[in-house]
Order: sequence, then structure tokens, then C-alpha cells
Amino acid sequence: MFLMIGDRKCPYCGIDGEEWKKEPKLFKCPNCNAIFNHFGILIEGEKKDQHMA
Repeated sequence: MFLMIGDRKCPYCGIDGEEWKKEPKLFKCPNCNAIFNHFGILIEGEKKDQHMA
């Protein structure tokens, strides 16, 4: 799935990303830890599952 809502939206889960680096401009998703730029996902994160033992 490729989701392009805006520069700061995570393409993996759609949450607003936090700026991770200024040059090149990269964002990190606080929900799934994916690292992305305006082209899409660079490093796929994992959603935190509270049910894992």
C-alpha cells in the first residue's frame, strides 16, 4: 500500500511524522517508527503490540 497524503503523513499508517533530519528532510513516525520522506517509506517500522508476551 502506498499512501500519499502530505509531506508529514506516514505512508505506512497515516500518522503525522516528527522531523528526524533536516537535510535531507526525513520524518519518523511516532506510531510505527517508520522513517520516510515525501517520496514514501525508506525504512519500514513495526507497530508496537501490547499483546505480545
